[in-house]
Amino acid sequence: PDRVCFLTDVEGNFEYFLAFVELSEALSLMSTDGADGAVDLELAEGWVFVFGGGAVDKGGAVGGSIRVARSLVALKHKYPQRVCLLVGS
Repeated sequence: PDRVCFLTDVEGNFEYFLAFVELSEALSLMSTDGADGAVDLELAEGWVFVFGGGAVDKGGAVGGSIRVARSLVALKHKYPQRVCLLVGS
C-alpha cells in the first residue's frame, strides 16, 4: 500500500465518523444495517487506514461511541494487515 488514511478524535460522534467516511478517498460505506450497530466499510486497494485514538467519549447521539468502536473493530477484522487501531486519547 502506498497511501495512508488517518483519523483520530472521533470521541463517539457517529455522525462525524460517517461524514469522514463520506469524504474519504480510502473508505466507502457499504451498509448501515449491522445488527450490532456497526457499519460495513470497504477500504480501497492501495490504502492503509490508521485510527489514532479517541474513538469513544462524548459523542453526538446516544449510542454513538459503541457504534464507532464496533465499526472500527469490524474494519480491522476485515482488513487485518491494512488497518491499525491505536488506543488512547
